[in-house]
Amino acid sequence: VRISTAGAATHLSNGMGGAWPLTVEMNPDAIPATAPIDVEGFLAGDEDPCQVVAKVPVGWSTNDYYFSERAVQDIAAKIASEGATAGLGHIEPDAVGYKYPSVAIAWVGALYDEKNRAAFVRGYVDPGMPDLKRHIRSQVINRVSTDGYAKMGTNDEGRQVLTSFDLVSLDLAPRLRNGT
Repeated sequence: VRISTAGAATHLSNGMGGAWPLTVEMNPDAIPATAPIDVEGFLAGDEDPCQVVAKVPVGWSTNDYYFSERAVQDIAAKIASEGATAGLGHIEPDAVGYKYPSVAIAWVGALYDEKNRAAFVRGYVDPGMPDLKRHIRSQVINRVSTDGYAKMGTNDEGRQVLTSFDLVSLDLAPRLRNGT
């Protein structure tokens, strides 16, 4: 089943990335850039690189899906091994395969933190998007939303549980709005 759901991301004015709420839980440098993405090439000529960290926790999303530990680990593993991109919102479901959104963020690494039961994802904002850098740094944009294919089950209360997740993108979502 293809689903999208919201999480959170921010970039603090002191240059540290962290997850919403505005506490620095993970320094971007603590997340290895393991994805096969040429970070130097992506950032070529950027005199003001903007690095972000997104947090995707185990638990209930704002769209009322429960992300199991396995689903969150799947997200971290995919980004760590293959990388991913973020667009400015999701592609409409009927346009998937026909639209190519501009890359807003290149996700270059991720790890699953057992203690916090969350994936922490490291990315760089596209150098050609100075307005986006400003929006992230000022926390006008402070959320990410997963988009991908989930295997789902239900819990004892009949609510949706994502038992595994094949990430397509980890997109930006405007403040106070879920992914679509």
